[in-house]
Amino acid sequence: MTNFLVNFLRVRRLESVSWLPVVSGWVLGVIATRERVLGIGDDGIFAELSKAVSVPGPLDIGAWWEVIAYFTLTTLAVFALSHLFFGIGGGVFMFARGVHDNFLIVYLETTIGAWSISRTPMSEVLTVLFILLILGANLPLCIWSGKLGVQRSLYTLHRLRKEPIKPEVGSKPFSYMLMIVAASLVVGLIATVVFSHL
Repeated sequence: MTNFLVNFLRVRRLESVSWLPVVSGWVLGVIATRERVLGIGDDGIFAELSKAVSVPGPLDIGAWWEVIAYFTLTTLAVFALSHLFFGIGGGVFMFARGVHDNFLIVYLETTIGAWSISRTPMSEVLTVLFILLILGANLPLCIWSGKLGVQRSLYTLHRLRKEPIKPEVGSKPFSYMLMIVAASLVVGLIATVVFSHL
């Protein structure tokens, strides 16, 4: 009974701790870019790192198939990169994602703030809708996949230290990733329809 309780608490702690680097990394990335902390902006190492885990704005995408690729592959990239350095990679790459996403948030703030009902062009509405799909659908899926990647890497760390932990804790993230990829494909198809009308 004691071993079961210890294992249960370890699993719950592992799942809870896995959110921390991913969510806090993204939030700090947005804040650091907005406040220009340490000169973080649209160039530099974090801007380069963000290219691996971010969906560009619609003006930076060349073809419709790139939309589906970005929406799907970003979730897989975050999952894979979150394994680096036993979860630290999740925080670093989501920080970079926050650096990129801040510019999309600023675009939304300035664009929607200047809208008038009678003079808003349809292309601008569709651009905003595309960005909302990035921030409202792709971002949560990336955060979830990053959490699963961190969880899987912490599970590996427990195994390397020969600490008892159930094998399903390590295999569960892969089954959830199938759902994330499927959801990403659906969102990518919706974003492709929006993109094709821009």
